Amino acid sequence: DEYAKSGVHSAQYDSHLNAPEFMQTFEEFDDGITHAIQPIFPSLCVQLTLNSLAVRFYVPRGVDKTELFWIYLGCEDDTEAQTQMRIQQSNLTGSAGFVSLEDGCINEFVQRGARGSLDKDSFLEMGGRDVESSDGSRATETAIRGFWKGYRELMGV
Repeated sequence: DEYAKSGVHSAQYDSHLNAPEFMQTFEEFDDGITHAIQPIFPSLCVQLTLNSLAVRFYVPRGVDKTELFWIYLGCEDDTEAQTQMRIQQSNLTGSAGFVSLEDGCINEFVQRGARGSLDKDSFLEMGGRDVESSDGSRATETAIRGFWKGYRELMGV
């Protein structure tokens, strides 16, 4: 294909999975979607990764601690094979997941970098303070600013 022809390093498809069963799926919904992550305000996400259905949420444990929980779901009418696929695919995500392994580490880095202090202030900003869309790039903090603006309004701060 075009990626391989153009020499894109990640398009070298001579590799293979030692456990190809990780990629075996069954049709969950008839929309063709196999990956979706839906954040639900303020600290909850619902996710579909292949057939792994999960809920993840953060619980603040102090100014310097946050705990991340993952709950994996199945359906009462799942066959034994479907249940086994869900269990197998649950290894892709989660705190030690093959795909999302770095998420826990990055969350910890951000928390340490933005640590609270009684005698100091910190301010993190990529640029601007507006919550309107940016024409220049999709790599902005506009959505995050909008999230926290709404959060502050709901909290009355």
